[in-house]
Amino acid sequence: MSKEMVRRDFSVWLTVAAALWIVIAGLSLVPGSERPHTGYSSDMEHLMAYFGTGAITALTFRSTPTIWLALPFFAASAIFEFVQILIPGRSPLFENWLASSLGALFGILIARAIVQPVIVRLGW
Repeated sequence: MSKEMVRRDFSVWLTVAAALWIVIAGLSLVPGSERPHTGYSSDMEHLMAYFGTGAITALTFRSTPTIWLALPFFAASAIFEFVQILIPGRSPLFENWLASSLGALFGILIARAIVQPVIVRLGW
């Protein structure tokens, strides 16, 4: 694969990862009445949103150690939960932080163990 293709692929992955991080931040910091709800439990919403974002982030930064990928998710979700004290209709919950953190970690681990080897084999 040429260097140009690698740079282009990285740019695409980075754009998607950044967009997902922005979506999570936005949904975490809007008033409760303005946030869309899926009908699933809050913990499941957190787990799935962070799972997808963790997986895409891991595929973006393929050579970054797992711990360095996971720590920003742990910190960001803690900050988002803490700031919710100030947001009408929101309340910080340890369970939401845990679901977010575990979702990101599982997404990173599954991307590294299953998806990344397939992508490498396909030459992406």
